[in-house]
Amino acid sequence: MRFKLLFILLFIALNSYGQQIEQADKYFLYFKTWNFIKYYHPNLALGRIDADSLFFNYLTEIESTKDKKTLNKSLSKLLKQFPASHNTDIEVNNASEVLINNLDFNWFLKNPQITNRNKKAYLEILENRYTQPVHHYVPKLRYESEVPNERVYDFADKETIPLEFRLLALAKMQGAVDYLYPHKYLMEQSFDSVLKPAITSMVKCKSMLEYELLLLKLVASLQDTHSFGFFKQLKHRRDIFKNSFYPPFAYQIFEDGILVTDIIVPETCRISDIQKGDFITAIDRRSVEHRIGDLSSLLSASNHQALLHRLSYYAENLIWNLDNKQVDVEIVRDSIKTSKSVPFIEIGDSDALKPVNAYLASTQKKKSSSDDLTILNNDIAYFKISDTFRFIENVADEKVETHMDSIFAQARQQKGIIFDMRGYPDWGGFAYTYLIKNFGSTPHLYAKYYELNKEKIGTYVHNQDINTYYNADINIKNTPYNGKVVIIVNSETLSQSEWNTMNLQHLFPNAIRMGEQSAGADGDLKILNLPGKYQLNFTGNAIFYNDGSEAQRAGVKIDIPLMTPKEYIINKQDYMLKKAIEAIEE
Repeated sequence: MRFKLLFILLFIALNSYGQQIEQADKYFLYFKTWNFIKYYHPNLALGRIDADSLFFNYLTEIESTKDKKTLNKSLSKLLKQFPASHNTDIEVNNASEVLINNLDFNWFLKNPQITNRNKKAYLEILENRYTQPVHHYVPKLRYESEVPNERVYDFADKETIPLEFRLLALAKMQGAVDYLYPHKYLMEQSFDSVLKPAITSMVKCKSMLEYELLLLKLVASLQDTHSFGFFKQLKHRRDIFKNSFYPPFAYQIFEDGILVTDIIVPETCRISDIQKGDFITAIDRRSVEHRIGDLSSLLSASNHQALLHRLSYYAENLIWNLDNKQVDVEIVRDSIKTSKSVPFIEIGDSDALKPVNAYLASTQKKKSSSDDLTILNNDIAYFKISDTFRFIENVADEKVETHMDSIFAQARQQKGIIFDMRGYPDWGGFAYTYLIKNFGSTPHLYAKYYELNKEKIGTYVHNQDINTYYNADINIKNTPYNGKVVIIVNSETLSQSEWNTMNLQHLFPNAIRMGEQSAGADGDLKILNLPGKYQLNFTGNAIFYNDGSEAQRAGVKIDIPLMTPKEYIINKQDYMLKKAIEAIEE
C-alpha cells in the first residue's frame, strides 16, 4: 500500500513538473528574473553586462519553453550565468527608518512553477546583492530625474514595433514599478495583475496604435499625477482620444458634467443656443460621468480631483471623444434639461481656429513685473508660489539677501499673510532659503523624505540630511509671526509645490489650510526611456508628514475643503482667495 501511495505521489509530481505553462506566465517570470538580476547582481549594476542585450539573448529561449520543466531549465541557465558574488558589505546602512512596503519576492519564493533549485539561486543573488552607492541603472543622486543608461529605441517611421521591443517595454515598466517606484503599494490594482493580461495583448499587437494604447493603460494604472502627461508623446493620441474637434466655448469639468465657462465663438454659440452657465451632462447620448470613467483608465492621476482638474485643460481637449464636428449635447439650464446640436471646430481649419488661439493666448497666466510685496486690503501680505522670482529677477546678486529680508520684514508688519500655492514654484530659493530664514525655527525637519535605498533597491530610506529640507548654511532668525496665516492649495499644487506647502504648514502650525485636494504627487520626478522613444515620468521618492500620514495620492493636509461655486467660475472670481481674505479679516 505504501509503495502504491509513493508511486501516485511521484506520478503527480512528474506530471506537475511537465505541465503546460501559459504564455503570459512564462514572460512574466522572465521579466521578473531579468529585473531581479538587473538591479541586484554586480555584473549588471556595474555595467559589465548590458541589461538590454541580456534580455534579447535569452528571450528566444524563453519563447520556446512549453512547460514548467523547460521554463525552469531556461531560467536555471540564465541564473547560472550570474553566480552569487559573496558580498560582505550587506546592510551597512544604519538608517533608523526603511520603507519595505513594496518589497515582495513571493513571485519566486511561493511560486509552485519555480523549482526549489532555482529558488535557492534567486536567494543567493539576493543575499549577496550589489549594495554600493553607484549603480549603472539607478540615478546617482536622489534628485536626479533621468534613469541612467536606458537606451533610446526610435521607431518613428514604423507602423509597428517588433515583438522583442514591445516585450522589453513591458519588462522595463515592471522593473521601474518593482524597484524604483516607491508607491507601488498604493496602487488600487497590483501592477502584476495589470501586466499579465497586457503581455497577452502585447504579443498579439499588430500596430503602433495598439502598442501605444497598451502603454497608456499601464501608465494609468500607476495612479501618479506625475505620469499624467504620458499621452502627449503618443503618435496616435488623436486616434485614441478623438480630440480633433474643439468646442466653441470654454469649460470646466465636474464629476457629473461640464460647465460652460466662457464663449469663444459667439456666433456659433448663439445659433446653437449655448450660453455661459449651461451644464452639459451628456455628449452624443453618452453621459459625462461615463466618459470620465473611460478616461480614468487611460490617464494617470493620483486622485480623482487631479484627473478632473486636468481634463478641464482646454488645449488638451480630452473629454469629448468625437468622430465628427457636429455634436449633440444634453444641457441643464435653469433646472430644465434640453438637447442642443453644436458644430465644433476642426483642428485643420486654420481660419476657424483663430478665436481658439486668441482665447488660449488670453488665458496665459501673467506675472507681475514688480519686485515689491503685494498687499491686499491694505494689511494682508500675499505671496503666490508661481510668481516669486520677480522679487530678485532685477536685483544684483549681492543685494538679494537684503532685499528678501526687507520683503519679509514688511510682510511681518501686516495683520495676515496669504500663501497661494496654486501653481508650480518659479524659484526654489524662496521657500528653501529665505522663507525659512525669516520665519523658521530650528530644527526644521518638516516632513519625512524617503529616497531609494541603494543597499536594497526596492526599499526606501529616511533621509535626515538638513540640506534636503532647507539651506543649512543660513542663519535662521527664530522670530515667530503673530498674525494670521492662510495657505491655499488646489490640484495645481503639485510635486515641489506640495513639498513647499508642507514646509509652510510646519513653519506656521496655526495656519488655516484651505482649498481643494492637491495633486498628490510629491517627491522627485524620475524619467525612464521606453522603446519607441517614449519617456515614462513617475514619482521616485516618498514623502510623508512627520506623523506618518501619506502625501502621495492623498495630497497635502487641508482644514477647510473648498469647492469653487459655479457662479464664481463663470464670473472669473477667485473664490478661494476671497475666503482666505475673509479668514484673516474675521
